[in-house]
Amino acid sequence: MDITSSLARFDAWFNQSIIDRPPVTVKNVWRDGAVPGALPVARHASPRERQFDADFRVATFAARLDCWRWIGDTFPCFSPSLGADLSGAVLGAELEFPETGGSWARHTATSIAAAGAVPPDLERSPYWQATRALVDTSLAASQGRWLTSIPNLDCNGDALVALRGPQADG
Repeated sequence: MDITSSLARFDAWFNQSIIDRPPVTVKNVWRDGAVPGALPVARHASPRERQFDADFRVATFAARLDCWRWIGDTFPCFSPSLGADLSGAVLGAELEFPETGGSWARHTATSIAAAGAVPPDLERSPYWQATRALVDTSLAASQGRWLTSIPNLDCNGDALVALRGPQADG
C-alpha cells in the first residue's frame, strides 16, 4: 500500500486527469481463511452502551484489521460513526440502537420551527462527546496502521427529518 501514489491518483481524478490509472477502492474484502485476533469481550448493558464504548469499538476494529485485504487504493479506515442521524442527535433528537446494529432517530421536535429553535450544545451532547471519544481513541491507537475518517455529519434535510420525522406537517 502506497498512500502517496494513491493520494496523487485521487488528486488527479479530482482535477479531471489520470496519472497511471483511475483510483480504485474495494472495501471489506475478507482474506480467505482469515481469523481475527482475540476480539474484546462485549460486556455492555445495552447496544447504546456498546456503540458509545470507544475502547471496545477501536479494539474490535484493530483485532480484525489483518483479516481484510486492502485492494487498489483502499486503506484501513476506522469510522467513528454513531449512524446517519448524528447531526439530528446533536441538535436534539434521540438515537435508538437496536441489537442488530445501526441506529435511527427518535423524533423529538414538535414542529419544524421547534427543530431549529435550540442551538446545538456540543459540550453537553452525549452523541458528540461519544463521537469525539471514538475519534480520539482511534487516532491514539492507530499508530500509522489505519486512517480515521470524519464522523457522518449529514447537515441537511436529513438532520431535520431526524428531529421531526419524514411525514411531519409544520
